[in-house]
Amino acid sequence: MNRHSLINPLSAYLWSVFTGSPRLTNLLRFFILYVLLHVSVFTHAQKPSPKIISQKTIGGSLNETLNCTYPTTDGGYILGGQTVSSNGDISGSRKGLSDALIVKINAAGSIEFQVSLGGSRDDIITSIKETSDQGFIVLGTTASTDGDFSTNHGGNDIFVTKLSKTGSIQWNKCFGGTLDEKSGEMVVSSEGGYLFTGSAKSFNGDLMGESPIDADGWIVKITNTGSIAWHILPSGTFTDICKAAKQLPNKNYVVVGNIGSAAGANQREDIFTTLIDPTGNIIGQMSMGGTRQDLASSVEVTPDGGFVILGKSNSNNGTITKNQGDFDVWILKMTQNLQLDWQKTFGGSAVDGGAGTDTYGGIQATDDGGYVFTSSTNSKNGDIELPTTAWTGSQARVWVVKLNCKQEIQWQKVLGGNAGDFGVFVKQIDDKGYAVSANTNSNDGDVLGNKGGQDFWLINLSPDPKFKPNLAVSGPLEFCEGNQIKLNADMGPLYNYQWQKNGIDLPTEKNPKITITKSGEYKVIITPKDCPKPQADTAVKVVVNQKPILGLPKDTTFCKNPIQLNAKNISGAVYQWSSGETLPSISPTSSGTYKLNVKVGGCDVDSSVNVKVSSSPVLILANKIEACFDINTPYILSEDYDPTYIYQWLPNHETANSITVSNQGIYQLKVSNADGCFTEKKVEMVQKCVSRILAPNIFTPNGDSDNDVFWIIAEDVTDYQLKIYNRWGEMVFMSQTDSDVWDGIYRSEKAPEGTYTWQLTYKNAKQPLEVLTHSGTVLLVR
Repeated sequence: MNRHSLINPLSAYLWSVFTGSPRLTNLLRFFILYVLLHVSVFTHAQKPSPKIISQKTIGGSLNETLNCTYPTTDGGYILGGQTVSSNGDISGSRKGLSDALIVKINAAGSIEFQVSLGGSRDDIITSIKETSDQGFIVLGTTASTDGDFSTNHGGNDIFVTKLSKTGSIQWNKCFGGTLDEKSGEMVVSSEGGYLFTGSAKSFNGDLMGESPIDADGWIVKITNTGSIAWHILPSGTFTDICKAAKQLPNKNYVVVGNIGSAAGANQREDIFTTLIDPTGNIIGQMSMGGTRQDLASSVEVTPDGGFVILGKSNSNNGTITKNQGDFDVWILKMTQNLQLDWQKTFGGSAVDGGAGTDTYGGIQATDDGGYVFTSSTNSKNGDIELPTTAWTGSQARVWVVKLNCKQEIQWQKVLGGNAGDFGVFVKQIDDKGYAVSANTNSNDGDVLGNKGGQDFWLINLSPDPKFKPNLAVSGPLEFCEGNQIKLNADMGPLYNYQWQKNGIDLPTEKNPKITITKSGEYKVIITPKDCPKPQADTAVKVVVNQKPILGLPKDTTFCKNPIQLNAKNISGAVYQWSSGETLPSISPTSSGTYKLNVKVGGCDVDSSVNVKVSSSPVLILANKIEACFDINTPYILSEDYDPTYIYQWLPNHETANSITVSNQGIYQLKVSNADGCFTEKKVEMVQKCVSRILAPNIFTPNGDSDNDVFWIIAEDVTDYQLKIYNRWGEMVFMSQTDSDVWDGIYRSEKAPEGTYTWQLTYKNAKQPLEVLTHSGTVLLVR
């Protein structure tokens, strides 16, 4: 698109006013012209083109021709073509008129190795690919019948050479007959082996039984060791060649070439496409073009499983809908079933796409749904945006063009000098930019370090700027529940917006702004409305914290000292009490209202507690009481009386300050004051009744009626039994009642004087279950 030749509706209106009103002042005319030009330029301006990051030439003092570039798995490239030099970067002596040249460069652009193949005549490489063993399969054309190509059948043969990963020749074979064959492109087959394309004139050798008309396209499938598995000639009436090929994701092969439609000086060609299954059956064929020459250069697989063809055309009818003069670059997008999705030409009034009828260039799909292609241009008008470096004469320059998803020029770059330069290959390298390879005859302009004649030229261009939304946040990303923030990613009305939470689309959130009230990772994906790509996204993590529960009671009375107020211990929280303390727990010393403020995770929570300092009642009850009591004469167990106290006894559940106790055991009293402070006391009640026992310690049984008997006075006694023993332990007397006394007689004899031991067993009348014992001694004197 020529951005200076288009006038939008506003421009058209201003132009009509400008040219149709003779009364306009010069100043107003100037103003309208200024607006017209600037509106037009603004509306159709392309994005800035990338810059050259690095470049390198490879060659010698004579001519090198680069025909193919293939990216390798180690991040480098393998280059194939032709050389007539034997100095500079070209090592070794030349084998013939021109040698086939292979150069392996690493990711940094340095030469790892180079290999020359040839004999005494012209040899050239047209395609080279990396194999599964990290070696290389090479396709080319040879006119030599000696050197590396002693198996040539005659004339020009197609040759296939297998190299190791270090460039050593593993095997080498020629294919053809006694006439001329010409090579196209090599494909590493997914089912094993290789497929190559080209053209054939011979009817013998490998073409025995075939009868090409002029030159027919030739498609050959070979095994891993170079044996022919099958071959076909999708022939036309005149000169044909199968130039480029790829294997599609559905395993079918697409082969693109040129099919002749006239002979001699009136030769006309169309781009001819053939679909072939893995066994060599033709699935479909299609020719595209106009009444003049339409030529294919390359074909590449597209992300949708179809393919895109890069070529050139000087027709302006038939399949072609526009031609801006001479040859234009022509791009055709096809489905896997040979349906035309779209086609478009790009160029100016001079030759674009190669020199004369030669075609150059490559095309690749880009990660934003568009394409990037490289070729050459001689034009200085039309779609071509003139370079900043001076362009003198009419020699071609490398033309690199980036198309968006609508096949509009997004940016373009005209590279080279003034001696003739032609683009061969271009590839987007992730987000690192674009790799371009070309042939250059120049040593001025953009070209630095030409070794002489034509060289390989390698260029790295800067990447496309990635649009990144600026996500504006209305507040902190961590905040307290009940609050909210707003995220704003507005880039204008030309974009679609889709918000996600934790990686899942929010179906209703398709506006530039979103209000957040809950925790999660929020991402917005922004896509231009006119293209599905590129996408940009930005994300933030939002933390919405629950308000902390402080755990303080509304009112609290403390009955003991020291007292303590405990708030919940929350990690990372900042505590501030009205009394000045900054820990979760404090020990108030006086009554009052204690306020607490806690800040954590964006939450700011206040609480307070009314504190009253009180004291528990003091009890005078003894821990143990021994007394004589029973149901008839109960014991009064009593605590001091205070009318403000609450009394609770256990186990009899009485609520007075005193209770009557008839049985021994443990009694518990809880006394609470009006503040709820209480004291508990346990009392052990022991039932202990004492009988009155009186016994003399001497008696004189001499018959004088004074103290003649020994007897014991026992009051409140039952089950009375008295026993008296002499010093030998013999029982000398026993009585069952306190009225039965000992008169000092033992076995009808007077007991001798001396000390006797007595023992009384009995029960207290108020404790009938317990047997008691009382003992002593008595002196018997006569």
